[in-house]
Amino acid sequence: MPVWGEGGHSLKRSLESVTRQTHDDLELIVLVDPTSHDADARILAILDEYRDDHRVRRVVNAHRLGFTASLNLGASVASGQVIARMDSDDESAPGRLATEIDWMMNHNADLVGSWALVIDDGGSVIGSLTPPSEFASIRKYLLLHNPFVHSSILFTRRLYETAGPYDVSYEPGEDYEFYLRAVSRGFRCVNVPSFLHFLREREGSMTRGGRWKQNRLNYIRCKAAAVTKYGYNTPLDLMFASLSIIAVFVGPRQVLSMKRAIGQYRPRQTN
Repeated sequence: MPVWGEGGHSLKRSLESVTRQTHDDLELIVLVDPTSHDADARILAILDEYRDDHRVRRVVNAHRLGFTASLNLGASVASGQVIARMDSDDESAPGRLATEIDWMMNHNADLVGSWALVIDDGGSVIGSLTPPSEFASIRKYLLLHNPFVHSSILFTRRLYETAGPYDVSYEPGEDYEFYLRAVSRGFRCVNVPSFLHFLREREGSMTRGGRWKQNRLNYIRCKAAAVTKYGYNTPLDLMFASLSIIAVFVGPRQVLSMKRAIGQYRPRQTN
């Protein structure tokens, strides 16, 4: 869990959602990326509440590494054979890890994500994300869209050491490029078709905030790498990749509308 500049209610809820997992054999590595004295002090004060929990391990970066480099640092120091992702403002259902690990074993997979409920700053559900679950469907449409909620995934160390690490140059699209490489190396990646995760929708998020255009441009770069370097050359791959230029003109407000059009996002129903 990389964290920077976040020291409020959502961080506490995020930490609690991990420490209260039904799968108790875990270590939670919190990577604090320094931003300002006050923000860092708030984060460390919250982490101090977990000082007696041997499962919670803090890593305070000596200088600002950035999100993706912190991800790689966390993976490098993790002791387990399965590595899970978590964002500091999202939440996971109590059975998330147990269910995803069972799904991984029963479906011979190396990477597992889940569906997610979209919540606002107050924790109210405002929508849902339902990416494809079966590997065949994920692979078929992989050059069309990102099929995983990044903070919901877990993956084997074998996948990370073979296909990884995350490529810092693709941030904030590093997760998509990571999946493309993993699938190209023959790893089976699937989603649990259950709502095991809560994705907080914030104006300042990496894909909705000021970096949304860079995110769109990096998605195009990801798809170009997939075609030119990773062997994605079916007619459907090439067609989807060729449509990517449209993504430059898609603003943050239109992203969920597009996902809704392809059946992967449903807004909350109002009476």
